[in-house]
Amino acid sequence: MDALAVTLILMSLSRCCYSRPHEDDFYFGTFPDDFVWSTATAAYQIEGAWRDDGKGPSIWDMYVRRPGNIDDSSTGDIACDSYHKYKEDVQLLKSLGVSHYRFSISWPRVMPSGRNDTINNLGLEYYNNLIDELLANGIQPMVTLYHWDLPESLEQHGGWLNEDTAELFTEYARLCFQTFGDRVRFWITLNEPWVVAWHGYGISEKAPGRWGPGTYTYIAGHNLIKAHVNAYHLYDKAFRPTQKGTIGITLSIRFNVAKKPQDPGDRAAAEKANQFAFGWFAHPVVLSGDYPPIMRSQVDKKSRQGGVTRSRLPSFTDAEKLRNRGTADFLGLNYYTSVLATPRVQPYDPPRYDTDQDVEQSVDPTWPISGSSWLFYTPKGARDVLNWIKDTYRNIPVYVTENGVSDRNGSLHDFYRINYYRDYLDEMLKAVRLDGCNLKGHTSWSFMDNFEWARGYSEKFGLHYVDFDDPARPRIPKDSARYLASVIADNGFKKGYHLPGGKATGTVEYENTFLYGTFPDDFVWAVSTAAYEIEGGAKEDNKSESIWDVFSHTPGHVYDGSTGDVATDSYHKYKDDVEILKELKVTHYRFSISWTRVLPSGRRGSRNQLGVAYYNNLIGELHSNKIQPIVVLFIWDLPEVLEQHGGWLNTSTVDLFVDYARFCFETFGDRVKMWITMSESVNFATYGYERGGLAPGKTLPGVGGYTAIRNLVLAHAKAYRMYNADFNNQKGQVGISVSFDWMEPVKPDNVDDVDAAVRAMQFTGGLAAEPIFGSGQFPDVVMSQVEKRCRERNITNCDRLVSFTKQEQAIIKGSSDFFGLNHFTSSLVTSGNLPASDPPTQHNDMDVTITADPLLPSPVTKAMTDFRVAPLGMRKILNWIKNRYNNIPVYITENGIPDTTGDIDDDARVDYHRDYVDEVLKAMTLDGCNVKGYSAWTLMDNFEWTYGYSLKFGLFSVNFSDPQLRRQAKTSARWYSQLVGLGGWGAAPEYEDEFFYGTFPEGFAWSAATASYQVEGAYSEDGKGPSIWDTFTSIPGNIDNSDTGRVSCDSYHKYKDDVRMLSHLGVTHYRFSIAWSRVLPRGTPDIVNQKGVDYYNHLIDELLAVGITPMITMYHWDLPQALQDRGGWLNESITEHFKQYAELCFRKFGTRVKYWITFNEPWVVSFMGHGSGEMAPGLKEPATYPYIVAHNIIKSHAKAYHLYNDDFRKIQKGHVGIVLNVNFMKPRDRLSLSDIQASEYAMLFALGWFSDPIFGDGDYPEYMKTVIRDLSRAENRTTSRLPVFTPEEISKNKGSADFYGMNIYSADEAWPAAGVPSPPSFSTDSLVHTGKNPAWLGSGSSWLKVTPFAMRKTLNWFRNRYGDVPIYVTENGVSDRNGSLDDTYRISYYRAYINEALKASQLDGVNVKGYTAWSLMDNFEWARGYSEKFGLYSVNFSDPARSRTPKASAAFYHDVIKDNGFVRGSRTDPNVPPFLPFENEPLYGSFPAGFSLGVASSAFGIEGAWDEDGRTESVIDEYSHAGHTPDNSTGDVAADSYHRYIEDVGALKVVKVQHYVFGVSWSRIMTASGAVNHNGVGYYSDLIDTLIDAGIRPVATLHYWDLPLWLADNGGWTNDTTADVYVDYAATCFQQFGDRVKSWITFSKPYQAAFKYGADGYRALLTMLRANAATYRLYQERYRTLQRGKVGISVSAMWTEPADPRDPADVEASDRNMDFDLGLMMDPIFSTGNSSNRLLGMNEHDRRQIGRTADFLGVDVYVTPRVQNVDVHTTRGGGIQEDKHLTLLLNPERRSSLYNPSGVRKLLRHIRDRYNNPEVLITETGISDQETARGGPTRSQLIDMYAGEVLKAIELDGCHVTGFTVRSLLDSFELNGYQDKWGLFSVNFTDPQRRRTAKTSAHHYRMLIENNGFFKPNDMPQVTSTHAPATHAPLLPTVSCNSVEGVLPMRITCIAILLALAFLSIYH
Repeated sequence: MDALAVTLILMSLSRCCYSRPHEDDFYFGTFPDDFVWSTATAAYQIEGAWRDDGKGPSIWDMYVRRPGNIDDSSTGDIACDSYHKYKEDVQLLKSLGVSHYRFSISWPRVMPSGRNDTINNLGLEYYNNLIDELLANGIQPMVTLYHWDLPESLEQHGGWLNEDTAELFTEYARLCFQTFGDRVRFWITLNEPWVVAWHGYGISEKAPGRWGPGTYTYIAGHNLIKAHVNAYHLYDKAFRPTQKGTIGITLSIRFNVAKKPQDPGDRAAAEKANQFAFGWFAHPVVLSGDYPPIMRSQVDKKSRQGGVTRSRLPSFTDAEKLRNRGTADFLGLNYYTSVLATPRVQPYDPPRYDTDQDVEQSVDPTWPISGSSWLFYTPKGARDVLNWIKDTYRNIPVYVTENGVSDRNGSLHDFYRINYYRDYLDEMLKAVRLDGCNLKGHTSWSFMDNFEWARGYSEKFGLHYVDFDDPARPRIPKDSARYLASVIADNGFKKGYHLPGGKATGTVEYENTFLYGTFPDDFVWAVSTAAYEIEGGAKEDNKSESIWDVFSHTPGHVYDGSTGDVATDSYHKYKDDVEILKELKVTHYRFSISWTRVLPSGRRGSRNQLGVAYYNNLIGELHSNKIQPIVVLFIWDLPEVLEQHGGWLNTSTVDLFVDYARFCFETFGDRVKMWITMSESVNFATYGYERGGLAPGKTLPGVGGYTAIRNLVLAHAKAYRMYNADFNNQKGQVGISVSFDWMEPVKPDNVDDVDAAVRAMQFTGGLAAEPIFGSGQFPDVVMSQVEKRCRERNITNCDRLVSFTKQEQAIIKGSSDFFGLNHFTSSLVTSGNLPASDPPTQHNDMDVTITADPLLPSPVTKAMTDFRVAPLGMRKILNWIKNRYNNIPVYITENGIPDTTGDIDDDARVDYHRDYVDEVLKAMTLDGCNVKGYSAWTLMDNFEWTYGYSLKFGLFSVNFSDPQLRRQAKTSARWYSQLVGLGGWGAAPEYEDEFFYGTFPEGFAWSAATASYQVEGAYSEDGKGPSIWDTFTSIPGNIDNSDTGRVSCDSYHKYKDDVRMLSHLGVTHYRFSIAWSRVLPRGTPDIVNQKGVDYYNHLIDELLAVGITPMITMYHWDLPQALQDRGGWLNESITEHFKQYAELCFRKFGTRVKYWITFNEPWVVSFMGHGSGEMAPGLKEPATYPYIVAHNIIKSHAKAYHLYNDDFRKIQKGHVGIVLNVNFMKPRDRLSLSDIQASEYAMLFALGWFSDPIFGDGDYPEYMKTVIRDLSRAENRTTSRLPVFTPEEISKNKGSADFYGMNIYSADEAWPAAGVPSPPSFSTDSLVHTGKNPAWLGSGSSWLKVTPFAMRKTLNWFRNRYGDVPIYVTENGVSDRNGSLDDTYRISYYRAYINEALKASQLDGVNVKGYTAWSLMDNFEWARGYSEKFGLYSVNFSDPARSRTPKASAAFYHDVIKDNGFVRGSRTDPNVPPFLPFENEPLYGSFPAGFSLGVASSAFGIEGAWDEDGRTESVIDEYSHAGHTPDNSTGDVAADSYHRYIEDVGALKVVKVQHYVFGVSWSRIMTASGAVNHNGVGYYSDLIDTLIDAGIRPVATLHYWDLPLWLADNGGWTNDTTADVYVDYAATCFQQFGDRVKSWITFSKPYQAAFKYGADGYRALLTMLRANAATYRLYQERYRTLQRGKVGISVSAMWTEPADPRDPADVEASDRNMDFDLGLMMDPIFSTGNSSNRLLGMNEHDRRQIGRTADFLGVDVYVTPRVQNVDVHTTRGGGIQEDKHLTLLLNPERRSSLYNPSGVRKLLRHIRDRYNNPEVLITETGISDQETARGGPTRSQLIDMYAGEVLKAIELDGCHVTGFTVRSLLDSFELNGYQDKWGLFSVNFTDPQRRRTAKTSAHHYRMLIENNGFFKPNDMPQVTSTHAPATHAPLLPTVSCNSVEGVLPMRITCIAILLALAFLSIYH
């Protein structure tokens, strides 16, 4: 395969399968406003009339008559008969809503012979009529001139094989433009010329049925292109100026995608196949005017292989190419499906178009199929192909002119077609909105079932079904037509369910997934009741009878024979109701007023003051408890006295209701701001007056319900208008509650079922909703159904449903401020097809069958058996309201579930409310529904109408057999209160089981912790007094293994080591404690131990010196023994002692300490130290001591706080807090009310014991006080065991902390304890059992189970109880007992717990300010001694030096701190695999198109001629002449390339390199006077010319270390003027060579060049940065426009690995090395313009000038060493290298480990991420022969390894690497002389002729270049060269073409001859 072919095949390799926005998500949005929606047909497929009205035969008329050509032997003679039925077609198009209609003109219908000598006017008339009909209906014609039906007479003369046909097509086009062009604005010349050429003239699958797969195909395609071009130019010149239309061509493609997306070979094959299919025609007419290069290359090659001297692919002349180019205003794209492509060499004989491609196509067996063997469901291909066209064809406008799917059954319910259109259109929407593709329209194929070519009528693509057995050819819309009409109407995809029947045009987000989130802050949370159902007091206080009093007392009306006479007795117990409302935390309470209680006669004159007082009292009680009333005026309890006058059948009731409403507004409106006129009026009317099932029990079928609802609607509307007119000063809202069950079609894609569902909705809730929220009139479907039934019964004057008058409509329409929705369940609906009933009924009018879904759960087995739990119905009904009623505000006023048991543990109700409320949340947040509130039905079990007390909906249970009717909370009440209290999903938070990526707030405190006794040791040194732990540990049996803290970690002496470790971790804070007895040996200030004070001063100063903030705990359990001897914490005097100790700390350290913690874990001190005795001082009196100790600790804390606040805060400006530990108490059964309560009680005893006094109200929790008081009394104590705070102490306690320090490790499960505990103990006082779940993961501590959820839940619990208190996590960690350094379990623990803290911070809004790891190092773990280890660092307690060693968790924690959280793709990301893809295995494939492989050399290394022809001395010359090289050699001659550059180019030619990176010697170009040395210019000019002649791209490096000595003597790069001189030098190079050099490198290895300047290295770097910037901007301004080159800069950067990957110091050192090697120079250029602060003098001007001053980054890659941190600054004189504070381990035991190839890839990925993926050229890589001998890889091995990693970086990681360069071409002079040899060619430096000899690596590199990548051994292409590298090449004479003067051709000839000689001599 030649280079051109390879290049063209690889054109697609820059496009790979990287994730795009919304790659796998459904995308909601709309197409542009001017988007074209169309559907399509073709003349032969639909018109019929094959020989009517003068039409001539087409090739299809002939083709179908040949037996075997058509599957079902059918023809298109009649087809859909659209020739006669076009008007019917247009009406169907209109109903579809399309803006355009794409159809084709039949050439033989308008020109029967195909020539303009026969014009058929009847044919022209048909198309004129069709066009006019379309326009009359607002549809634009999109006309295809040729859709395969060539006149047969033309085929007889060769058809498309005859180039004359192209000219005849021009005349046909002229006729069409002349005749129709005044009305047609969209013309398509040809449809799918690929099909015509290949199927019609290649493989005879379509008309005309010719066979010529390798010849005719290309000829036909050639002529089709010419025909298109002719027509385009005709239109453009003759018609466009007046007709102003557009003209394009429609091309088809089965889009080819790589079978293995990451395989470059497969991707190249896919690109090639796409060019053969689509590019065949698109390339000539859009781009070049000629065929795609890869197509030309392939067909030419296959032709030659077949012995054909002239390519089978015809050629365009240059004139034709020019004429072809740009002949499409748009491309029509016919896309249906995709195929998979992989390369496969195909036979060249017999010649065939398909085998010419050398591609094998296949399909994925998992792709869904269709009715066509070739068509598979591949929606993503739509986006792929549009992006491919955008990238390949300059984003030309595209119209999808065909897209659809077939079946073979013609089903009207074609859900698969709906899914196809939905998914394909959505991918197209993404292409438009997310990718910027220029898609202008979509056309569905096809408008109707038609004649599908060779498949006849067996395959059906239509949106409309056509019955081909019926001569009338009736058309019937399929479900897909209705669906597509909705998409067109929406111009895309709206969220939610907005189609009839609750369907969606797009997929619906979270349809089957729980959505976590919160509701708006002002969301209304409520519960509901109704007066008759709860009040009772049926005959009390002057209340009169309502219709329900009468109805319920009539036997047989109520299921259980009960009444509402007493109900829940809320008339007397309303205060109890308000108390339970408070318990629910609701914001609102929806209740109703009993009309008969306030107006016993139903009229205003009968005001009942006692009834009014009841409601006034209720409203007042609600307001007193901050609960807002929502008042319903009427819920079904009409005064019986009004019913006796006809009730709601009497229009007078309307006015009485308005009077009643006025009375209520006047009486209560000053306090009621939300009114609901009535609830469920349709149900009431239907069942009360139509069916008789509800009060008043009237049965008036077909009339009563309609009459009643009419009056109810009017009553509501008039009451609303009256409120607006007369009570608007009350500033309230008035609405109505409508009951809507969701009606789901049995078959959602069945039109009849959808219509039935819509009817059912409108006959139920719609009877009230449509007049009020919609049109002002009853629903059209209801009125039409009633009329229909009347007609069926021959009733001419149908008055069963009286419509509203226009005056009434004006009153009714819009008569509600909000929509109250009562929704409980859903039903299935199908069309009833019922005959008219006699008498008529509402149900018969509705004509549907409603059933319960048997697959959904039912909560009851008797009574309401049709109730189903269907949460999705809630979301659908909310969408229904949004879409029908202009998204009016909605309050869900009733929603609940019944049961018959009344169980307290009502888990089913919890599930119901949770799932329904979540659907509300989805409707709001995802679908945009305007929901304002939610009310659960009902507050408590009550009288449930005709079900009596048999059904129970309540959140609270009511014992109806108890005269007190006590209310008891069910589990659902507890759950609902949690939901309401948290405004959303506090109990089911977002990301509960998922990892969350994000960062903590800026300024977040990262810390590690220790405690004095656990780490300090020195227990009796320097005046320290004994503590209680010194005493406790001395008692045998107290500590495991009899360990003590006498030495511990010896931090008293090793604090500097500790601070160093903290610095390595990167923490911002260090939490440690002061040993009270070290500073006050006796605990009191009478003796102050200065040495102890000094120790802490030194520690604090050391921390501050490295930027770490101390966070000091004053008491971490080590009380001075002297104070314990006086009673310790049991003696109240301790509070003063602690205050004195705190004052000492504040005075001695407070000027430097800003964070103080008074106490660590007082719970442990109180209970474990004084109750269980497990901790010092080991006292065991659990009943009283813990409470006394805690009491004194709280008072001590408060005193210390107020001391600081009063005396120190103003000056020291610090913060004082307390650390409290807690295990989160989780309910053992999350839905058990008793367990939930138990968990809360346990939290109060564990945490609230201390947190309530300090962060709450100043006192102990009420529960704690109550339960301990009661237990104490039961123990016959006169006072409670829990001490009592005085009011003054409460005041002092309250708010006595600036922050809460939280120590959290684990969780417990809690459940109630039974009985009275005995003996008394703090551990049992809570009346709660706690324990560990055995399924939880364990640790090295029996008490510590791994429960990450505890972190987030505790943080939320604290915030929810105490408000927005700043919280620092002051301890968190996990133990082991083996001390493993590879502590992956600890990493997992930290990752999980810290991530939960992040969720609390970022998702839940908890004010988390910092995090502290416990602990910095293994230490003395109290009673466990040294057996349990928590440390990030291991401590060797057997070593007297107590050596510390980092664990893996230390490096992990360092990375978390560095990222300030969890960044996707970082080292802490749990989803980042430990190894890169293909890290340890080869990737086979080719480098992408445009990738370049080359070699490099340096001027000083090869040129020699150090003082010839005007060259001045450089710093390298001076260096070597001074004897600095080990062998005292110089580069005076080097490889003598100054004279032998032609040999060098010959060597380059041998290797077949594509570019050569060479250095320009500054000293050779410019003299010290600034003059240009023309001899030097001539040398480089010759070199560049020779390279270009050899086809090698020159890459010129302007500066590679060899600074002219005269500049060095003046300060070199530390002198600012050097930059100015450099810019002049660069300008000279640009002027002299820029016409031929297109790639420039300003500096090579500038960072290393700065080393020699020592401490001034930073200044040197800044000067180089300025020089680079000035040079870049010079090129930009003066040269780029003409020379069109690029300017980059090259750096040598090593990827490094930490010497100890567990050590954060080494990890940081490795990162730091990258910051120096790469960042010092590249950050300013490629990132922000900023760099290290050590770049002295870098000002804002520098930053602006330096930023973005490189077109590419050159990178030199050699080794991947390990890095070791160095803490102490070296004494080598200072400088850049020294400032790194690290050591590179360059001499490992295994030399090969230095050459870790993955380092190359990791470096490239780092550059990609750090600098936004700049263009990168690998400018050097290689290895010396000597390094290979020392154990490194061979040069060939290294080239393969490193080039392979570059290929991976490109193909797998998306790195923008454009070239790879091996150093060096020749063995050359290095800074160590000639010891190390890097060349692909050896040079004999003892030979004056400097003979070059190719090494094995040269041959190997050549193979890599020829292959352009790596192939599996059996896939290796044949290497064209059979030459082996020469072992001894003959010398070439020293000849230069510089001596050849005269005309340029002579000089070029000279160079060519010498180049050939060089080639032969080096590689023969």
